[in-house]
Amino acid sequence: MFPIINHILILGKGHTLISLFTLCVYLVLAGEFFLQTAVSSNTMSIKIIYITFIVMNIFSCRSLDTKPISEIKNDTTLVLDLALRTAFFHDNLPNIQPLKKPGDSILFSSDILPLSVLPRASDTINFKILSRKEIMLLMQIESDLNKIPNYLNISAFEKSETGYYVSVQSLHCLNFGGGGQIGLYIVKTKESFLVVNKMSSNIN
Repeated sequence: MFPIINHILILGKGHTLISLFTLCVYLVLAGEFFLQTAVSSNTMSIKIIYITFIVMNIFSCRSLDTKPISEIKNDTTLVLDLALRTAFFHDNLPNIQPLKKPGDSILFSSDILPLSVLPRASDTINFKILSRKEIMLLMQIESDLNKIPNYLNISAFEKSETGYYVSVQSLHCLNFGGGGQIGLYIVKTKESFLVVNKMSSNIN
């Protein structure tokens, strides 16, 4: 019975709730075994062993995964966050100013990534995530061309054996407006990510 419990603990690292439920079932079965043995032998020592066994396993179960799910971030999220912070740091992204309108969120889109993976904020900068079609439709109701901002776009997100390449763009909401882009090469070091190279240019 004990090897089975150890096997459940090993398999349950990525599925804590399932492993805990399964383990509890086996604990109950183990409990019945110990109690029956204790009754038949009429010894207090076996009862004490059983109680100790249950207490130790409860605490070991709780320590399997104490990190809240909301704090667990995948590599895509971390790479995007680093790419955006690098783009906005010291205005590394050319033509970044037209993105910024006082009090407004920056329009944010991508054709190569699901919109659901795009972050809604980076540090103190808030984003309004829309498809490119939605952005174009939104701009059609604006009569003053000087008030039409640029929007942020992820035009490349490529993973290789050595790391990631991410391209971040500042594009005018109208096709003739121009903008800028920055390409970032990002590698993983232990549990963090590092920008090892970046290249920026204007878009006419």
